[in-house]
Amino acid sequence: MVPYIARYNRRTAALIIGIAKKESDWGKRSPSKNGKICYNYWGYKGAGGRGRVMNYGCFSSSREAVEVVGGRIKELVGKNLNTPSKMIVWKCGSSCAGHSRQSVRKWINDVDIYFKKIVLCST
Repeated sequence: MVPYIARYNRRTAALIIGIAKKESDWGKRSPSKNGKICYNYWGYKGAGGRGRVMNYGCFSSSREAVEVVGGRIKELVGKNLNTPSKMIVWKCGSSCAGHSRQSVRKWINDVDIYFKKIVLCST
C-alpha cells in the first residue's frame, strides 16, 4: 500500500497510517467477505467496491482501499481536521458521547504515535 499512500501529502499519509495501526493493528483485525480480504484497515464504514460486511466497507483491492479512505481523510484534513485530536471524528462521528473519555484519549494517543513520526521526520 505504500506507493498509494505516498501519493498523499505528509499529514494525510500520517493519518492514513496512524489510523490503520490503531483500527486494525496493521491488518491483523479487518473484515473479510466470502473468505476474501476486504483491505479495510481503517474501520471505514462507507461502501467499497465489494459493498459492505459487518457494517464496514469491503474493497476489491488495496489500491481502491487507499484511494477511498485516503480521499476521505484528505477531505477531512482540508476541513482542518488535521491532527489526531481533531480527527477523533473518525472514531466518534459527530459526538464522542457514546465513548468513554479513556477510549477517546487512547485512540488519539495511539494514532498520534505514528502521526508524529511521519509529520515531524525530516525529508
